Amino acid sequence: MRVAAIWWYIAGVMLLWGCNIKSIVHIEGIETVNIACFVTENNELVINDAQSYELLFTDTVNCQNYTPPVIDFNERTLLAKRTEVNGCYAFYTRSVSADTDDEKYIYEIFIQIGTAGCDTAKQIVNYNWVTVPKLPDKYEVEFKVTYK
Repeated sequence: MRVAAIWWYIAGVMLLWGCNIKSIVHIEGIETVNIACFVTENNELVINDAQSYELLFTDTVNCQNYTPPVIDFNERTLLAKRTEVNGCYAFYTRSVSADTDDEKYIYEIFIQIGTAGCDTAKQIVNYNWVTVPKLPDKYEVEFKVTYK
């Protein structure tokens, strides 16, 4: 009887503990995109359609001969997060996961800043453009940046 009570206690704890586990899924198929000429005042961007994408290239003076990368917005979503560091160089690691419980993508950027090997640190700005599989309806995007 005592063994059965212990078993039921362990099963109950595991069941309750399991209810608190979030459903986080790593998103495969992240593609870095090089967008060299664009206009935006936003620090975070989630672009799901061609019309919104084209608005980035309205500066015809500076982007006159620029051809932006082709993105299939039926299959992909474009994400961007502006980061700014002071250093000689910066290394970026990017990942995207989905929180299926809270219906959101989490775009994480890890930045390692280097200061060795140069006399003067400079300001390094990066928009961290990536495309990911199409953002599901009603999902939002949470941006996280970690500096090392």
